[in-house]
Amino acid sequence: MKLNRIAVALLCALGVQALQAGDLSPEQTAKFLKVIANSSGNKVSCQDGPLKAALTALGVGVESGSPVVWCTGMGEAKMQKQMGKLVVVGHKDLMSVACVVLEEEDGHPKILLNTGNIRACHVTLGDALMKIGEKL
Repeated sequence: MKLNRIAVALLCALGVQALQAGDLSPEQTAKFLKVIANSSGNKVSCQDGPLKAALTALGVGVESGSPVVWCTGMGEAKMQKQMGKLVVVGHKDLMSVACVVLEEEDGHPKILLNTGNIRACHVTLGDALMKIGEKL
């Protein structure tokens, strides 16, 4: 019985690793957020510790009142969207409430843009980002 619990715990841990495999590293994410934040005073609201450190290292201000917000969950993203913030996430499953999704696909960073949500927020994205992002 104890062996079964260990096996289940191991499989769960491996499953979590597989789910996180598509995430960009905090350093890569921070570089994209820096470009996005340039249109709004070079500040981002972020609660993620490693990403905060990467943003700070790049000279991006991490401030809770920023119009650009990094969100990790649906509830947080919905609330920030309702407040008119530019919501940036790292998973396509949050696309319905996000403005921008930053993810990794086939070993390369990918930018997905929800143009309807971008128009509804109070932040204007730069033309370069609008050209390179895949619009949904």
